[in-house]
Amino acid sequence: MIEKLNEINLNKLLILYFILKEKSVSLAAQRLDLTPPTVSAALKFLRKFFDDQLLIRVSVETNILTSKGRLLLPELDKSLKTLLNVYNIARSNIHEKTTRHIKIGMTEPIAIMFSDEIVAELSNIAPNISLHTDILHYSLETKTYDHDLIITTRLTNQDNYHKEFLYRGELVVAASKRHEIFTLADLTKEQLYKYPILHMQLVDGLEDDYKIMDYLGISANIDANKDSVKFSSTNILMNLQVLSKSNYITFIGKNIARKYKNHFDIDFRESPCTLPIFNIMLFSHESDTDDQIINLLKKIIKKISLKYLD
Repeated sequence: MIEKLNEINLNKLLILYFILKEKSVSLAAQRLDLTPPTVSAALKFLRKFFDDQLLIRVSVETNILTSKGRLLLPELDKSLKTLLNVYNIARSNIHEKTTRHIKIGMTEPIAIMFSDEIVAELSNIAPNISLHTDILHYSLETKTYDHDLIITTRLTNQDNYHKEFLYRGELVVAASKRHEIFTLADLTKEQLYKYPILHMQLVDGLEDDYKIMDYLGISANIDANKDSVKFSSTNILMNLQVLSKSNYITFIGKNIARKYKNHFDIDFRESPCTLPIFNIMLFSHESDTDDQIINLLKKIIKKISLKYLD
C-alpha cells in the first residue's frame, strides 16, 4: 500500500476532487487557479493511475462520472477534510492565550536592527506577551543580568547563560550617494581619512587605529508598557540623515547600511581599512532550554537575523 501511495501526491488528488465535483476540467482549473492544460495533464495521469476514465463526455456541455468516479468523490471529500483538520491542528497557535512578561537586553546596533521586527513578529503569534527591551551600555563581563534573553556583539562569561551565534557582521564605509568616494576606483586608507568622519557607535571593539572616537550619546530609546513596545532610534537615524546631506563618511555595519540605504540618500562600499568582523550572539538561561515562549522568541530572533547575513 505504501508503495502505491508513493506514486501519487496530494496535489493530484486535490485536482481529482475538483474534477469530479465540478464534472469539468475547465471549472476545476478555475477553482484551483490552474490552467486547463495543467488539469488535463493531471486527469490523464489519474485515468492511468485508477485504470478508469473517471469523467466521460456525453455531449458538448455535459460530462458524467464513471461508477468509479462516483465512488471516489465522497471518499476524497472525507479524506481532504481530514487532512484539513490535521493541517489546522498543526497550525494552531498554542501561544495565542499565553500571558507573560519577557525582558530582552540588546546593545545599541542590535536594537536598531532587531527591535521593531521582534515586536511585530511576537504580537502576531502571542499578542498577550508583554515585551520589555533594554539597551545595554555596560560591560557584559562585570554586570549581573536578569534578562530572559540578551542579543549582543559582546561576550559574557556569566555561567548561567548559554551562547548561540546568530551571524557575523562586517564594517563598510557609508556616505551620501553623491559622495566622491564612490567615484574612486581604488579607495585607499589615506584617501578615506581626508574626509570628515561622522562618529557613530554602531559596533563595539574597533581596533585603536580606526576607532570611531566619542559616542554622540544614547543612540536608541525604548519605552515599554504592559501592552506594547515603542521603539525609536533617534540619534543614529538623525546621523544617517546628516550623512546623506553632507560630505561626511562613517564606518557602519554592512547589515545596517543595507537596511537604511533606501531610507536615506546613502550608499556603502567595502572599507580599505583592516576593520574587525563582529559576531552577533544570542544568550539565554541554561534553565530555559524547554521554555516554549523563550524558544519561540529565539526562533523569531534567528529568523530575523537571517536577513542580515552578509
